[in-house]
Amino acid sequence: MKKNPIKLKSNSFTILVLYLFSNKMEKILSSLYEKMSKYSIFFQNTPLIVNISYLKKKIDLKKLKRKLFNIGILMVGVIGTTSNWIKIENKKEKIPIFLERKKNTDLFLDNINKKKLLL
Repeated sequence: MKKNPIKLKSNSFTILVLYLFSNKMEKILSSLYEKMSKYSIFFQNTPLIVNISYLKKKIDLKKLKRKLFNIGILMVGVIGTTSNWIKIENKKEKIPIFLERKKNTDLFLDNINKKKLLL
């Protein structure tokens, strides 16, 4: 019998998430350099997801991805958006947009709140 050479399976991973509170590239990079100087080993060739949910203005994701790559950080995707601008601008760059999955506790609380509304 021939054995299948691959297997696809869902999995969970721990990955570093960079939360952005400013769209100013200089401020972001300056803060990152400061963190990297303290914890350099932690950041070497690190995959990272960028959370943009706190941004009030657009950010150049292509430029951010390039700048992060130049300092040894691999931006593997973006989280925290439902905005159309990122989908449109992202078509050329093809940065994956991840969806946040609710934690079990959040789902539990949502169900309790729904039941309260029904009472």
